[in-house]
Amino acid sequence: MNSQPHSSHLSTLFENIHQGDKQAFNEFYSCYASRLLNFAKQMLSDADTAEEIVSDLFVQIWTKRALIRDIQKPQLYLYKSLKNGCLNEIRKKVYASQAIDYELEERTAAQAPSPLDVLIDKELHAILTEAVNSLPMQRKVIFTLIREDGLKQKEVAELLDISLRTVENQLYRAVKYLSNYIEVYWKKEQSIMNKSDFKRFLLSLFW
Repeated sequence: MNSQPHSSHLSTLFENIHQGDKQAFNEFYSCYASRLLNFAKQMLSDADTAEEIVSDLFVQIWTKRALIRDIQKPQLYLYKSLKNGCLNEIRKKVYASQAIDYELEERTAAQAPSPLDVLIDKELHAILTEAVNSLPMQRKVIFTLIREDGLKQKEVAELLDISLRTVENQLYRAVKYLSNYIEVYWKKEQSIMNKSDFKRFLLSLFW
């Protein structure tokens, strides 16, 4: 296993890479490739996509080496850049998941839709997406990582460099806000679902 360079050594590597030193870039790749790949795999649970994002990051470091001299904290920059790449991929999956709605159209005409079938439609997913997008940025990131990508709360705390308590509080506030947001929709459509069924539906969404 390659040892991770000290932050000062990494800064030196970045300085040498900035000057076009391929040997420094190779050393940098050797030290960080497997670590960054493992990190990306944790976020995405998709090895192929994780490899693509990590490869893109290394390509970016080399092709834009003229700019990396100004990076004050190279290690933090690496992980934040990778995290942002992974989050972009997660958002794509969230949007793609809306296609699941169309599976309802495959049901036979003789099958009467249940209250949940009625609610889980394009309109509700649009409301959910709107609600999530309206969350404060940190709360939105925490909710997305945990509820959409399946990361554990402790992993999210380590990734974002915040306390576990902060993650717990932000997740609680996100779920409470989203529940209230969607309940406004229920009040308009409550004729198709009683309140206890609606609450169970909310639990199925968030937990």
